[in-house]
Amino acid sequence: MEHFIIGALPTLSSIQHWVLTVFTQAIVILVAWQVIKNFAKMSIGKIVVVLIAGGAVGFAITNFTLITGWVTSIFKML
Repeated sequence: MEHFIIGALPTLSSIQHWVLTVFTQAIVILVAWQVIKNFAKMSIGKIVVVLIAGGAVGFAITNFTLITGWVTSIFKML
């Protein structure tokens, strides 16, 4: 506890982690709302599409550097 500082300012990595957490939670809430809405209408196809799209967006948010690396390598191939 010798390096423990009370009232220290947040670091950039902690702010980035917090933002990623908030966006991931927002995606989960939106996907759950869409699934419940489509389940009430018994639209199984729309439920599957929402789950796939939510998973893709969640993956893109949590692995942003990986996605940008893929896009950069695709543009280099062109």
